[in-house]
Amino acid sequence: MIPLFKSHYSAGKSILTLRPKGDSKANEADSIVDIALDHGLSEVFLVEDNMSGFLEAYTNLSQENIKLNFGLRLIVCNDISDKTAESLPTESKVVIFATNSKAYEALIKINDIAAKEGFYYYPRIDYKNLRAAYESCRDLIFCIPFYDSFIHANVLQNKKCVPQFGNIDPIFMLEDNDLPFDDILDEKVLEYNLNDQPKNIIKVKSCYYKNREDFDAYMTFRCINKRTSLEKPNLDHMCSDEFCFESYTESLEPVSDAYKMGKDRQDAHPNGTKRYYDDPNLEDTIGIAGEIEFAKRYGFKVDDRILPDGDGHIDFTVSKNGKTATIDVKTAQKAYNLLVKEWEIKDCADILVLAEYKDGVVNFLGWETKDVMKDMPVKVFSSLNIKNYYRHHSQLRSMSRLDELLKDAEQIEAK
Repeated sequence: MIPLFKSHYSAGKSILTLRPKGDSKANEADSIVDIALDHGLSEVFLVEDNMSGFLEAYTNLSQENIKLNFGLRLIVCNDISDKTAESLPTESKVVIFATNSKAYEALIKINDIAAKEGFYYYPRIDYKNLRAAYESCRDLIFCIPFYDSFIHANVLQNKKCVPQFGNIDPIFMLEDNDLPFDDILDEKVLEYNLNDQPKNIIKVKSCYYKNREDFDAYMTFRCINKRTSLEKPNLDHMCSDEFCFESYTESLEPVSDAYKMGKDRQDAHPNGTKRYYDDPNLEDTIGIAGEIEFAKRYGFKVDDRILPDGDGHIDFTVSKNGKTATIDVKTAQKAYNLLVKEWEIKDCADILVLAEYKDGVVNFLGWETKDVMKDMPVKVFSSLNIKNYYRHHSQLRSMSRLDELLKDAEQIEAK
């Protein structure tokens, strides 16, 4: 997961500053530079609504040998020459990162076009100009934010945004800030990317203040800028205090738990057991991370016992409406296919879930039943000459369907 900082240069959106090291004082705004130093961040991802803060960010972060990844958040529409009310329903937002000095110059040009040619109440760019910018500089990285994206606009605001990416292969961002519609957007983003490789999706956390206790100060600041009050703020997405760096640090804890459990399980394996990774704990860690995230999703418990003989390819046993089912979460770093070993198919779980583990983050790609997997083709996927029944992740059933099936299900056993 990547923390996405925003500073006070994005007017009215953040109470974080870009002041140099040591400028975060008690009862004052926190500096992103100090946060990065206190938590050992080697790079900072900064997403701003304008270019104004770039120089201060680059100067103060560079002095501390912290790499700056600067992203510009812009409104994109179908055609910047259309300056009528009819163009407003086509608007959504994109984030464009500059990876080097050449990309920074290209970003300046994009910003100039948006502020001059595309201005209609506020700066705007269109897909035609974005494609042209990408053709001239492939070092630009285009991202689709979780909130205010074309998916968000179409699903929750009844807009008519039709992206025209052309040669651009954007990266989609996923967030979870305990907002009522986060799960809806999460599902729609994954559906849109169903046929793409998981590399096009990353998990992020927007950080507008340091700790949850700063939420009142943040809300007060937002209300002052909008000329509203705390009693009636009229601010979108502001029913959660999770847009903070503290929330990001807490999201890393389950992975640490998984690593510890993975080490314990690895130590319990008989001597000579073949492992697939250079890190002796990683294989078990990946599997446990998938189990932990699955349990969090459905309110289940994870079996943290050390099982030298394994769990029999069953992670959870659940019951609903008098019917019992077993579940196995299969987690991999390259989760292109759901795999079931040929010798395992007879005794495998009723429900098989495919998850991808990347950079400490687990994403669920889909699921299938034991009965269907029995009819799948068999192929060798490793140098160990193990035959597997396989089904590509794009052909799996959606997680939303599993959500429906497991709603109100009672956990009988975690194993």
